[in-house]
This record gives sequence, C-alpha cells and structure tokens, in this order.
Amino acid sequence: MHVGATSDLILTLAGDDAAFTAEGRALVRSVLAGTDPQWAHSLAQLHRHAAPHARLRKWTVWHFLSRLAEEEHITVQQLVVPGAGWSPLAVDWLATDPTARAWELDLENIDAKRALVQKNARAIAPRWRNRRCDASDAAAVTAALAGAGWDSSQPTAWVLEGLLYYIAPAAAISLIREALGSHPDSRVIVEVGLPDDSIQQAAGEECRAYHQAIALAIGRDHLYTHEPTALAAACGARVEAIMDPATASRLRGDSPPAFVHPMESTQRVVLLARAISLA
Repeated sequence: MHVGATSDLILTLAGDDAAFTAEGRALVRSVLAGTDPQWAHSLAQLHRHAAPHARLRKWTVWHFLSRLAEEEHITVQQLVVPGAGWSPLAVDWLATDPTARAWELDLENIDAKRALVQKNARAIAPRWRNRRCDASDAAAVTAALAGAGWDSSQPTAWVLEGLLYYIAPAAAISLIREALGSHPDSRVIVEVGLPDDSIQQAAGEECRAYHQAIALAIGRDHLYTHEPTALAAACGARVEAIMDPATASRLRGDSPPAFVHPMESTQRVVLLARAISLA
C-alpha cells in the first residue's frame, strides 16, 4: 500500500504555511525545487478550496500537537508519523522541542528524504528516524518502530495526516488501535474526510469532485471517508477534540475566512485517546 503519493501536492498547495520552523521551511523548499507544480496549480484553479484545505490541515495538526505539549509534555516526546511522505512535520517538531524524538514511516523516497533532512536540519537528524514500512499493516508499523529505538513503555503522539484517505477502513482501525494500545497515555491525531452526503449539498459535491480528481490522478477508484464518532467507537477510542476548517480558519485569524460554516467542508482533524482496554 503506497502512501504519501500526494505529499508534494499538499506542500505546493499549502505554500509557506506547510511548515512552522526555519528547518521545516528549508525542507519544503528543497522538496518543491524538484517537483512539477502543474498538477497542484490545476487543482487549485478547478477547486477553490484546495489550497485553504491544505493550509488549514497543517495548522490544525500543529495546533493539536501544541495543545498536547501544554497539557502533558511527555505525550509529545515521541512523535510517530505513518505515511509521512515529504511532510516537514517531524522536522518542525524536533526543531521546536529539543528533547523530543520522531519516527517517520513510508514506502517511498526514504533515502531521498533522509538526505534532505541531513542537509536542511542536521542539528535534529540524530533524533529523527525514517523507516520503510507499509502503514496499512499495523503489525509491521510496530515492528519497524521497535527496531528503530522507539520506546513502547512511554506515551507517543501519532499523527495520521492525510493517511486515512488511502487505506481501507479495517486497516485504518487496526492502525489506530495499535497506536492507542501502545501506551495508556498515547494520543492519535488523525485527519479524515466525512462522507460527502453528510454536509451541505453544494459543498459535498465540490469535495467529491476534488477527491475524485486526486483518486483518478493516482490510479484509484475513490478515496476513503470516515465519520469521526463511528471511527472512534470502532477503534476503542474517545474523541478528545475535533476541528473543522471553518473553526480553524477563525482561530487562525484568516481574513476573510476560507470557510464560514463547519458544514462547508468534509475535512476534519480529530484528536483521539484510548477509551477502553485494547488487549
């Protein structure tokens, strides 16, 4: 299961808002210097909310990580990003927190990204690992981490940004259960797309067209959707927080806001905690 195929698309759409530190922005610039932005620009012209979605997903993930750091700093001392792609998230977080460690997992561009991190963020590289791993195989994820210095006796913040669009629901549930089962205080930040028919009709049609364009471009029939409460229940989790693009745009202070009402977009970023025994 190849993930992260659209990572450069999201970086192009998000622009300067794709990263939060000098190290992260340097990584993004290096990545985009070797890509063709035509696809991203075409999508942005056809789908007016493509770029705001990319910016707001980055901001919301960072917002939830920062919230966790304030509430219980130990939770974010270990950061795991399955299906990381070209995302600068782990680099950003390590540059911000000098005591944290991070692990990225993916199937593609492992060596290339490692070289870019060494070039653009040498100071944090000793605390950063990336490993080849199929993120849709929960057991493989745990095995890859165990062989890379991850400490399962400590809580971990897991970030599944963009990943659940591409892996089957059963695999997504297994991965989240594995993540939350790693430690009672672990947390999962996951981005999902609601079913298109669950929001305003016009917005649902626009989201459906955008997702179909991405699926077609990467050779898929469709992208997967999830209702957050049902997903949490299936994973033995509880929803600690949920953010829609309209709320994120307002909290960011966007003027004018990219979205006004929560039901104008299917995108949701959800913070999950363990609710029941996952033994």
